[in-house]
Amino acid sequence: MNEIKNKTIIIPGASKCGTSTLYWMMTRSNEVCEIYLKEPTFFCFPEKIVKDNLNLYMNLFRDTNKTLIDASTYYLYCERAARNIKKYVKNPKILIIIRDPAERLFSIYLHQHKLIPSEDKRNFDLILRQLFTQENRNLIELELENLKLAEKKGLIDINGSIKKNKKFLMNNFNLSVDLVNFLNFHEVNFFKNNIFLQLRYFQESMFSNFIKIYRNYFSDLKVIFFEKLLNNPVETIKEVCEFLDIKYDTKMSTLPHMNKTILPYKYSRIILRTIQKFATHEIFSKLHFLRPLFYSNKPKMTRSQYNITRSLLKNEYDFWFNKYPELVNIWKYDKN
Repeated sequence: MNEIKNKTIIIPGASKCGTSTLYWMMTRSNEVCEIYLKEPTFFCFPEKIVKDNLNLYMNLFRDTNKTLIDASTYYLYCERAARNIKKYVKNPKILIIIRDPAERLFSIYLHQHKLIPSEDKRNFDLILRQLFTQENRNLIELELENLKLAEKKGLIDINGSIKKNKKFLMNNFNLSVDLVNFLNFHEVNFFKNNIFLQLRYFQESMFSNFIKIYRNYFSDLKVIFFEKLLNNPVETIKEVCEFLDIKYDTKMSTLPHMNKTILPYKYSRIILRTIQKFATHEIFSKLHFLRPLFYSNKPKMTRSQYNITRSLLKNEYDFWFNKYPELVNIWKYDKN
């Protein structure tokens, strides 16, 4: 196979902006084929690997006679993914979902903090203070400097993202051993060559920079907003279906809350780490009914934290407000 000729939907991100929710809603359509693994990260791999393994990639889909959908959120932050998709997928539809940058930034920080053990042990207010006190510096460069310093101090774990549980993948997604080994090997290499991915909170919340790159490769690209999807799912999904050229189904407007962020209590981290040490990922994942004993709902971003974050990302807000003036009344601090 030299090219994927199936009708294909790519949701490259942004992470913590509702990609899981959007993916789930799209797969309620009878025209769209579910993928065994929502985020295979396949097109982030080197071009030769992608070219030589298109058939293996197609094994991830349950029914290749339908429209394919891949919602790997690392694609947005990886220009090589855009190049590979352009070269090896015929006329893909690119669907990007974003949200209030400050809210997204805090959500991805909590996502790293909830992991056992935490990938990021830094205090959020300290992160903001380190950046805000040097506003005259380039934000992306300064953030990278702070990450390198935090790594030296042992406050972040850059290897956390590359840890995979092969048995979990095989048991939960019915994937072959060869396919699991392939995905693990190349994803580990991808993370090794992209350190601090998912920890560059500010840079990765500057959506416009990454979307601009994607627009250079694709004309069939649509951006939607998570807040609009939440407030008006029927109208938003109908608009998406029109763009994707698929028939709207009322089932698609059922709005789930996928990939919800919850944080472990301080006392429960030791207990959870012990369970993880002696139980397989499969068994651990089935203990979800015990979550109320170990986890709390995520904390709310304070008004001060929101305002500082928004100030640091002023250029990003200005870009979107100029393009979509209605966002001024949507992207604002919500005390609820």
